[in-house]
Parts: sequence; structure tokens; C-alpha cells
Amino acid sequence: EAKLGEYLVIARRNGDAWYIGGITNGESRSFNIDLSFLKSGPYRATVMTDGINADRFAEDYKKTTQTVTNSSILKIQMAPEGGFAAMINPR
Repeated sequence: EAKLGEYLVIARRNGDAWYIGGITNGESRSFNIDLSFLKSGPYRATVMTDGINADRFAEDYKKTTQTVTNSSILKIQMAPEGGFAAMINPR
């Protein structure tokens, strides 16, 4: 999904692994990413998102790991001029 000059969210697959990334312009954004494109079964999602102070300190980020399935929704919050990266691998 993308809107020229505003944001971009993209997903790519390599074998059974998925990589999702996104960036935004000077506005903060929230995204709910539907993972229905995954095959059935449990996956491990490692997600790096903007930290609470990322709008003032670009190196501030938060790393989380969670179990997801093809019925899960990843909730992402991006700081102004921020972004995120996620790696999703079968368990």
C-alpha cells in the first residue's frame, strides 16, 4: 500500500519467510496489517517499530517478538518521518 509523498508499506517473500517494511512522511501513522497472505500455521514475527522518542531521536526503536497466524493483524504505529521493519518466519 502506498500514497505518493505520504507513506509506503511493502511486503516481500523469500521462501517461507516474509519481510514487511514501511516509511512515512512528516505525519505519524497507524497501520493494521492483515496477515491473511500467510499459509496456515504459526509464525514468529520480529517487529522493529519507532520508539516513544523517535520523532526527536531517530535511533529510538522498539523490538518485539510475537506469534502470529494468517488470521492475525499486526498493529503498527510510525512516528513522523519514521518507519518499521518486520520479519515473519514459520515456527
